Amino acid sequence: MKLYLLSSMPTGGTNTAYLAPISILWRVILMPHKLNYPSIEAIKEFNRIIVTEREYTYSLEDPKQLEIILQDTETLAEDLPLENAIIKKATRLLRGITLAQPFYEGNKETALATTRVFLLRNGFKLIASDEEIFDLLTGIISGSQDLNAVESFLSIHVKKA
Repeated sequence: MKLYLLSSMPTGGTNTAYLAPISILWRVILMPHKLNYPSIEAIKEFNRIIVTEREYTYSLEDPKQLEIILQDTETLAEDLPLENAIIKKATRLLRGITLAQPFYEGNKETALATTRVFLLRNGFKLIASDEEIFDLLTGIISGSQDLNAVESFLSIHVKKA
């Protein structure tokens, strides 16, 4: 069952009543925060820089996977408080890119760069040692760091910037 809210909207000088689904109103009008996401082009550029520094060849193996990860991230946790939403979305970016391996090389580093940029653009930062981050990323690949473990790690290590 969908809930609707009766509202009025001026059209040509007159008020016309209409029904709008509350879920749409929530997303459009009542959304408590507007977040800034890295674009697909920015993520590609992160990877291009990473692989070029290592003298590897840049190659995006699965562009559709990258689009899906970004779309899923944008729609995830819309109804949560800001900090909780940030953690869930950062988890999706980090784990999603790491596991999907959309690039030929540099996927873990690209996932980390993308996640750091997402956090910084939204007023947060990741504070963890290189060793902790290495263990997390290799754990994601090996399967020892599941979704809950990654989210828990980020809950501890993500702070307001």
